[in-house]
Amino acid sequence: MDIRGEIITIGNELIAGAQVDTNSAYLAEKLQNRGISVQRIISIGDDAHAIATAVKESIERAELILITGGLGPTSDDITTETAARVLKRKLKFYPEVWEKIKKLISSFGLEITEGQKKQAYLPEGSELINNPIGTAPGYLVKEGDCLLIFLPGVPRELEAMVENFVLPRLEKEWEALLHIQNRTFMAFGISESQADELLKNRNFEVIIIDKGKNVKDRICKMNSNNSCAHCNPCNIMCGVGGSGTFSDGTLNLRYDIGGDLTEYTDKKTAEAVSYTHLTLPTN
Repeated sequence: MDIRGEIITIGNELIAGAQVDTNSAYLAEKLQNRGISVQRIISIGDDAHAIATAVKESIERAELILITGGLGPTSDDITTETAARVLKRKLKFYPEVWEKIKKLISSFGLEITEGQKKQAYLPEGSELINNPIGTAPGYLVKEGDCLLIFLPGVPRELEAMVENFVLPRLEKEWEALLHIQNRTFMAFGISESQADELLKNRNFEVIIIDKGKNVKDRICKMNSNNSCAHCNPCNIMCGVGGSGTFSDGTLNLRYDIGGDLTEYTDKKTAEAVSYTHLTLPTN
């Protein structure tokens, strides 16, 4: 079973270009490293219709949806109430959330407002995600076969919640499927097209990311039960003979080549290749 994931980031500041959406890249990498294929990433403003449409469409396509932003105390933070309408669930007051909010705000010496209380109203049946830094709680909702996870848009809050709760929760949800190995391979003295020829029609999905004038990154997702030893991109590329320099990610990039590596790389096209090995259950 392939686990399909989608990411929705919400905030007027994102679509206005006032703030760069770093949350999507962070979340996508975390999911990819655990064998969850991110099919779609979308950024939308704080608009009820746009939020509702995006959530409905994602539920139809994905097993996992990560939704960030719009959980704050201000009038334009409407993610929770919109999601509740889409999911046809009542908003329920969570007193434990409200007590935590009041305690945190009081510790800052600030006045507690009625707007902050709305953060304690979550869709009925939500599983709480503790925010160790801010006032906005995260929460998880199951809708049929789809798992929806709502997180605040502040990156340091989101990242703390992902590391402490979301990733362990995902492994619990799909324990048998999230068995991953990650290794990185560097290839020097072989062109991008040569590497592509050697790796195509294999059981990896290849994505090329340009990291600069000379270095590129490849992420390849394994879709078989084979071990790394049986289908190793580094071993495959070594088929070009002595013209290539290969490494498993260490700084020593010598492989069947002599001379000064710095001088060599000045004259040759440099490529970097990395891949993710996903092992699926055999039963």
